[in-house]
Amino acid sequence: MAGPSTQDSEVDFTNVDSIEKYIRTKQEEYQSYDWKDGDLWEQFQADFSAFTEENFKNCNLRCLRQLRALLRTRGVKVTKDKHVTIARSLYGTTQEEDQAIWSMKEIQDHIDTEGLFLSYRINRLLEKKSAQLVAQTVTAPQHPQTPLNQPVTHPQTHLAQSTHPETHLAQSATQP
Repeated sequence: MAGPSTQDSEVDFTNVDSIEKYIRTKQEEYQSYDWKDGDLWEQFQADFSAFTEENFKNCNLRCLRQLRALLRTRGVKVTKDKHVTIARSLYGTTQEEDQAIWSMKEIQDHIDTEGLFLSYRINRLLEKKSAQLVAQTVTAPQHPQTPLNQPVTHPQTHLAQSTHPETHLAQSATQP
């Protein structure tokens, strides 16, 4: 088995303050390098490869929420589910063989609850989806519609205006 990486040697897993300081330092690093998407996922996996679910679980929830939010906003899919702890979600992300792919529903849920992404990959998907919707709208058949506040008019027929039979008979009797 290989020895600890330089990232692992920066954290004392027996000290929660050391773990939280390491997490904050990594967050600052990810932001300063402006890592996103696959690059961020790879770096997160390398930086947190020695972490166990228990290491994450021992941390302050605010610290874990900030890390999860940073990863998600920058395109790394970290599960956000009320039935799954943040510690388990973060640990699960460190164990992925391949980077998890966001569904369009997950992307929309994130935007609705947490705001926009700082992710090239996801923003590109959204641009494509938007362009498809515009193309569908432009090519859809256009049907003229009567505004709701205007009466519908029908072409005049040669029949009399009244629909009462007596009036119709009286009008036809007077016509030559």
